[in-house]
Amino acid sequence: DIVGDIFGDFGDLFGFGGSSRRQGGPKRGRSLQYDLEISLEDIMLGKTLTIDVPRLETCQTCHGTGAEAGSKPETCPECFGRGQVTRTQGFFSMSRTCPRCQGEGRVIPKPCNDCRGQGLVRNVRQIKVRVPKGVDTGTKIQMRGEGEAGVNGGPPGDLFVIIHVAPHELFVRENNDLVAKATISFPQAALGTTLEIPTIDGTTKITVPSGTQFGARLRIPNKGVPYYNHYGSGDLIVQIQVETPMNLTEQEKELLEAFVQVRGEGEGEEHSGFFDKLGDKIFHRHDDHDEDKDE
Repeated sequence: DIVGDIFGDFGDLFGFGGSSRRQGGPKRGRSLQYDLEISLEDIMLGKTLTIDVPRLETCQTCHGTGAEAGSKPETCPECFGRGQVTRTQGFFSMSRTCPRCQGEGRVIPKPCNDCRGQGLVRNVRQIKVRVPKGVDTGTKIQMRGEGEAGVNGGPPGDLFVIIHVAPHELFVRENNDLVAKATISFPQAALGTTLEIPTIDGTTKITVPSGTQFGARLRIPNKGVPYYNHYGSGDLIVQIQVETPMNLTEQEKELLEAFVQVRGEGEGEEHSGFFDKLGDKIFHRHDDHDEDKDE
């Protein structure tokens, strides 16, 4: 409440209103963030993981009071539990945080040895996190009450687990699709073939049509990443790469040259120019000779 804060500040300054407020009431614990790296396999199938979270917890020796056994906190004798002290000068009164109790309104004559009067101790807690299917890098999983403990009876904070998906050696994620590369030979691209493609949970087969070009993307439905909090999955996309033959034997060269002759290509070209032309067709390169003519 901005208006209330403004008038509260004036009340503190002139000695009315805000000076009656106690500072030592229940306070909510601090919320925490934990960065969790998981594999692509984990997000495909879903997984429950155990993480170690360092956090402040209620001291079990004093049960959060901060006082030694057999003693208890006492009302601050300087501010009488108000958490503030008032200084009067002439017609004006000015309030400030009590320097003795730091605004808590109470003091601890005999502090607990384990928490040194803080009521909280640092501990490492093992917490189980359920990672749903289909999460992505940046997904935030909120775990209520798993943050740091509150003080003076306040509730604990929350734990926010931030997901980071590690890169995969075979697949690249595009939204809910997975992309994998498959290399085939020039004859396979021209005549067509059947490939066995790896998936997260095994293998699957895909038919490569005859005349498939370099860079073609073939889809296998429902073999991608499951949708987060929804039914269904994306697709597995197989991106085709056509391998240019190297270190050809004389017989292979003759067969390829015969293929070019049948196609009516390569006439009037030097022997070595055939392979450049073959590469142009595979990689869809433009003929530089036309550009030279334009110049």
